[in-house]
Amino acid sequence: MSTRIEYPHHRLQLMFLLSITAGVVLHLLQLPSLLPQREAGTIMLLAAWPQRFYFWTFEALAWLLAGTALALNLFSPNLPAWYEGATPTQRARALGTALVLVQLLLGLGFWLTRDKGADQLRWLRAAFWMGGEFRIPAIFASLQLWFAAWLSFQCYRLDRAIFWFASALVCTYLGFDELLSFHEAVGVLLKGSTLIGDGENTLSVGPVRTYFWPLVFLPLLLVMSAWFLVAARRAVGPRALWQLVLAGLVFATGALGFEIVEANGAARLGEAWFNSTPGQIVLLAEESFETLGVTLAVVVFARHRWQTLAVSRGVD
Repeated sequence: MSTRIEYPHHRLQLMFLLSITAGVVLHLLQLPSLLPQREAGTIMLLAAWPQRFYFWTFEALAWLLAGTALALNLFSPNLPAWYEGATPTQRARALGTALVLVQLLLGLGFWLTRDKGADQLRWLRAAFWMGGEFRIPAIFASLQLWFAAWLSFQCYRLDRAIFWFASALVCTYLGFDELLSFHEAVGVLLKGSTLIGDGENTLSVGPVRTYFWPLVFLPLLLVMSAWFLVAARRAVGPRALWQLVLAGLVFATGALGFEIVEANGAARLGEAWFNSTPGQIVLLAEESFETLGVTLAVVVFARHRWQTLAVSRGVD
């Protein structure tokens, strides 16, 4: 019994050591920025923007994880016992709460820096902006999606349901898409083909303006959603099924619903829309709904994994 209780404690120690190591390595990679500018060469590429910003972001994440592990180890000595005694649902809820708190902090950071110029906040102006790639919110969204992919693949290893394997593939792709905006690139290609549209950044579908990429991804989303619904019914219970449906609806509301609102605002006001208060509210809602939808899925995936593990250990 004592060995099982100590297991999460050892996990915290391992996370602390790995985070410290990662932080030190990332800090060393930033040292070239201290060299004189005349020191040209490949090494100076590491000191350039945006590489320096990436190193700083991941270093901050590493130190945050190290600090969290240390604080939990020092101030929550009963955490291993709680973890061992908690039900899969309680663990999943705690995980979801932690992810939502991070999202609230990122949303607050975006809102507090939204109207500040680069001359006032320098890199902070770009760090929390939710409308660009390789920003802190985008990095968090990608990491959360890849975490969901990992959880889903672990579920597949446990019960071999095809739903979990397909979910892992989709979450992996969406994680890269969040970071690299593949869907927008598809929209640019469609716009450049001159097959549809009038040369503007948006096009009319009846009375509504939309970007080009939903013309490709919306039909794909409808077909895949129907397949996933059938596959999920064979892999999870009714409660988890409807929670996954809710997660998909929340994600789609952000990824498609608010994107359409944004497209209509941009069609009317141009670039001024993105700097207006309504435009910034829509952008915040868009990203928040997307990440919240993924968080709901993470909670379901994690709970299923822990429940399956508990059953298998009980049988053993």
